[in-house]
Amino acid sequence: MDSLRLTIPSQQEGQHILVETDKSKLSEWLRSLPLADMSKTLPEITRAISSLNRTEMNYKHRAELTELFDASYRLIHDSYRPKIVANVVSNKSNSAEKEILEKLHNLTREMAFAHKIIVNDCLGKRQFWGKNKHKVKATAFAIFYLGIMLIEQYEIYTPVPIYLWREINALFANAGKEESEKAVVEVGESHCLPSIEQNYIRNCLIALADPYHLDKGEHWQLFYYLQNWGHLASISEDPDEFRKEQCFIIDVTSENKPSFVTSELDDPEDPKIRLLLTFDLLRQIKFDLESFTENNKLPAKSFHRSIRFSTAKYLWEHLTRHWSHRVERSTRRYPIVTRVDVVWGIDDISRVLGRAEQNGRKPLTYDEIKALTEIKQQDHLTWDAINVSAGGIGLCSRRYMIPHIRLGDIALIREYMDGKPAPHWRLAVCRWHTGDKHNGTMLGLKYIEGRYHPVRLILYQGKNEKGGQPGIVVTDAIVEGSNSATIITSRGSHKDNRVYAMLGMDKPVEVRPRLKVEVTPCIERFFYQTYELRDELAEEVQEEVSDVIPWTAIPHEKGNLTDEFEIDEFEKPSSLDDVRLPGDH
Repeated sequence: MDSLRLTIPSQQEGQHILVETDKSKLSEWLRSLPLADMSKTLPEITRAISSLNRTEMNYKHRAELTELFDASYRLIHDSYRPKIVANVVSNKSNSAEKEILEKLHNLTREMAFAHKIIVNDCLGKRQFWGKNKHKVKATAFAIFYLGIMLIEQYEIYTPVPIYLWREINALFANAGKEESEKAVVEVGESHCLPSIEQNYIRNCLIALADPYHLDKGEHWQLFYYLQNWGHLASISEDPDEFRKEQCFIIDVTSENKPSFVTSELDDPEDPKIRLLLTFDLLRQIKFDLESFTENNKLPAKSFHRSIRFSTAKYLWEHLTRHWSHRVERSTRRYPIVTRVDVVWGIDDISRVLGRAEQNGRKPLTYDEIKALTEIKQQDHLTWDAINVSAGGIGLCSRRYMIPHIRLGDIALIREYMDGKPAPHWRLAVCRWHTGDKHNGTMLGLKYIEGRYHPVRLILYQGKNEKGGQPGIVVTDAIVEGSNSATIITSRGSHKDNRVYAMLGMDKPVEVRPRLKVEVTPCIERFFYQTYELRDELAEEVQEEVSDVIPWTAIPHEKGNLTDEFEIDEFEKPSSLDDVRLPGDH
């Protein structure tokens, strides 16, 4: 039991004067907070629970006080999630909105601390009969809040701290030793599920649902769906229940989420291994999807009421794929020593691709790239490759580049061969990055396979930037089992019933977004359907582009649109230092 190694704050003298420790008075104070103004209530509750967590007291008394905060957390949770948080994590959200996410995360972390302290204080406390009900309840709530902390990482596209899964697994394993994982606990009106095992399963299922590819707010829709149906999934210690589909492997001593099933168990008798079985849950999802398709109505026990029908259908299909038979991608990485150039952001990439298309086999020079993009210094363009696999590449730079890079942003890369830049470019998405001012920057990119065609999109009856927004059509690639073309655009472009005019392919066409393929905080990729350009949309296109220099041309102060120019004549763009590109995590 001493192996739990829970992360908890140290107790400090004098903290008791900062929080009310009388249960009735604390309850009265919490009720007096202005629930209509969460901007004031949220920091006040966080301050109070933070002080409580750093005050010494008997674990039974702490459990009584923490229960009051659980009820307040439910009110705050329901005020922000899923609908408001979906707006907050928008790519265009302002600093005030992002501050809300940070405050929510701070409160969630303190609530997890509160219950982990109770669990820790209960270690070694013997019970003369039955189980320690305070410990069982605190374990369930600790796993619940740690699970919310996981979702808070997914929704802002940041890596999960390693201690989260270590503690979640350790708490569940400890409950298993004491045979309390299935014990029913009183959760009141909290969103905590009524047993340790159910909360643990929900955390596992959300982690297995490819959460970094879910759109804003969809994590919470999944959270609510599992509130209703998560109990249909089960955990087994019986190796005979192993199967190649609808089964995932858990190592309760690890620091990792459950893994996708392999061809067979390495050691069927390994006491650390558990099996997560999803057969009954997937059967319910199939029933819900068929019922929805037939009646065009959401089942009574389903997602949060704020969900759109199209999102519900997409999520059922998404969960069916990821909780059924998907095998975790595993490709070997090989060390590599070479130089690469990287252009960031869909605007700059569209211009570079357009010019590269005009140049044919002739590689773009640094001066050409500099004129087309916001890049001001060559070491902002050039990186060192350190490893490569079939699906991606790892890069490093001696410079601290985190402020200029966004997780989930699109990148355009080209390698050097024999010291010279290659003429072809490759698209990728930034999956992770790390670094500081002393050690430089490291990052990982996932390739986007196919051929790339820069286009412009003009929204029908919408607000358009002059000339339309940039997009990149990807062809000659198998995506979701289909070889149909997809398009990459800025975040927020994929919405129901939107109609665009697409320029840049063989001829202008009308396009409508269809199934989403990938979503990050910066970009969206989706299938689309084309139609003949209607007259009224053609007129809108003409108005948007009539006075605009062709997008494939480099801006020229003299209005010369030919390729005959001097690089020095270009108006230099602003530097990356002048552009707000948040990249911390």
